[in-house]
Amino acid sequence: MITGGGPRFGRRTMIGIAVGTALAAAGLRTAAAAVPVSATRAAFDAADLAFNGGWGVADATNEQGLYSWQESAVLKAYVLMYRAHRDPYYLDKFIAHGDLVLANRDSVRGVTDYRGRSLPAWRNFKVTVDPVSTSMLIGVDTGNITYGMTMFARTIMADSALRRVRRYDEAARRFRDAAVRAVAVHDADFKELGSRSGSYTFAKGSPYVVDGIEYPVNMDLAMGASVLSLWHLTRDRVHLDRARRLAVHWRADWDRLADGAVVWPHQHKDSWAYRGWSAADGVSVNMPSYNPNTRVEDLGHGQMCVEFAELAHRSGLYRRDDLVRLARTLSRHTITEDAAGDLTVYERIDGSRADAGRVKQELYAGGWLPLDPYAEDPLQPRIGAILDQNLDQNSPGLVSVRMLAMAYANYARTRRPVSDYP
Repeated sequence: MITGGGPRFGRRTMIGIAVGTALAAAGLRTAAAAVPVSATRAAFDAADLAFNGGWGVADATNEQGLYSWQESAVLKAYVLMYRAHRDPYYLDKFIAHGDLVLANRDSVRGVTDYRGRSLPAWRNFKVTVDPVSTSMLIGVDTGNITYGMTMFARTIMADSALRRVRRYDEAARRFRDAAVRAVAVHDADFKELGSRSGSYTFAKGSPYVVDGIEYPVNMDLAMGASVLSLWHLTRDRVHLDRARRLAVHWRADWDRLADGAVVWPHQHKDSWAYRGWSAADGVSVNMPSYNPNTRVEDLGHGQMCVEFAELAHRSGLYRRDDLVRLARTLSRHTITEDAAGDLTVYERIDGSRADAGRVKQELYAGGWLPLDPYAEDPLQPRIGAILDQNLDQNSPGLVSVRMLAMAYANYARTRRPVSDYP
């Protein structure tokens, strides 16, 4: 027992030390001590192997949302790891996983959504009012799944040496074209709001649990990231216009805190969900009335928003100062300490909710690392410490989140913006 002036270690710190020691004993700690274990290639590879032997859920389907909320993170992680380490091993892993995902599109499997249509996207039963027998396609799934595909395509197409490798060039075109077709499935769901703004919507009468309303912010921006990335790949100005409208819509939701940090609600401020409705309004078939939902965004959904923000800034849709303020939100309001002195995070981005310390939220902090190049208070050291406290989190619902966080941590060591394709 340590007494007197010895160090005070909390539970997560002890977990981090124990797992870090095990990695070192196995020859996996390959970086200097100043580098978090979670930011090393060896630790990422160990996490990858812990997830179904390195296959994630690529051989599943999206009918329970597994592609949208788990495999999509794995796909993005492989692209980031290639860009961090320049080893084509990760490109090959992406292709192996991505081709399985493409093989499980509704149009390839010959299955249909609730309208009887078999389309080049991925149906989901879990989000409907009848999750046993009714499925639909929703934009957040399509955006999540295809964004990694566009990242892969942009990585290959920006590198002349990779383009000269036939299998990579063909794969880049295959995933780009698949993303174009999948995103187009939702064209009818996009609504222009005035001359500059826009939002994706759930069609009234669709089987979504809350039909007839606008997407929450994170769902809009999941599609926004893929659409904006597609503009860089295709130069189709429809994609650029749609992304610009989504950027304007979200920007209008921001509230500035006293120190200049910005926060936003989970629902757009001009949306039905933010205002609420009664049966007399006739908004929704499946949810005749709804109380106003004005809650502040949470860290996990916020991760999807800042991915879009970084890409939007590099595409000329946001100012650098906007990203500085978003980074300030995380560094000064969301990251905190627990009773043992370990770093942790609040669930809500403004620190307004007291239930800090949830493991999944801690892992989501890694998804904010795209903001590190713009942060006044460097994010990488503290987020690295938080991730190192969770090196043992290999349950199916957490390992994909951890893999993406670790991939961002590896890429953050390059000190290059995520959207800085060479």
